[in-house]
Amino acid sequence: SDTLVKPDHITVNEAPVVFVNKANANPVKDGTSWSTAFTTLQAGIDAAQALGGGQVWTAKGVYNEARSNSTGTLQMRELVAVLGGFNGDETSLEARNPQANVTVIDGAAALSGNAAYHVVTGANNARLDGFTVRGGRARVSGFASSTQFGGGMFNLGVSPQVAHCTFTDNTAVSLGGAMYNSSAKIVMESCVFNQNSVSNAGDPNSFALGGAVYNTNSTLTAVNCEFLRSTATSNATWPGGAENVSSQALGGAVYNFN
Repeated sequence: SDTLVKPDHITVNEAPVVFVNKANANPVKDGTSWSTAFTTLQAGIDAAQALGGGQVWTAKGVYNEARSNSTGTLQMRELVAVLGGFNGDETSLEARNPQANVTVIDGAAALSGNAAYHVVTGANNARLDGFTVRGGRARVSGFASSTQFGGGMFNLGVSPQVAHCTFTDNTAVSLGGAMYNSSAKIVMESCVFNQNSVSNAGDPNSFALGGAVYNTNSTLTAVNCEFLRSTATSNATWPGGAENVSSQALGGAVYNFN
């Protein structure tokens, strides 16, 4: 046999870090340090993507800025890990404390003053870690049907990792109050789903599936996760004569299809 040796052929570089701190009052905001941190999450995520991937260290606070897209969502990017739970002065990842430094992604007014259809939209090879995700309202208002799905997080054909996150006060009108996963492979670790809901009023038929999480053609791995006080409710109304009407509410916590 032949042998070819290439010393130091592979170099492993540490992922670049981009800093985000809503409380930063410095007029310079380039994300290269805590003192010059971006004040909005999307700016930090996009900057990390432009560097070829990396980590976004996010200081405590409520990130409820308006987001300039048709759903009001925070868009994750491939090869970017979005990490919350920092105080705003750490020099190592190990020093962060998500329990003490609560970091919130709030979608209640992210869409031109109205609630976002999805607070967060996932991406492949991306990670969301150490956040509270709240205030999403996946509802019907002149957009495609996907705006009825996944009030907290929307994952269509993408497979992010989610860890140490709390999803609360998110709703949808048909599928996945807190999270919608389709053709995805989702890994969740130490997450809490609390008081999320899906509620549908049909005319005449209605269906509400997955008060917290809805999965279709997907693999969901949930390790050390809690599902609390989530609901699925539906009711059907029809103005005409006798006909068969379907009204289904299934999976108060999790609904899995295929």
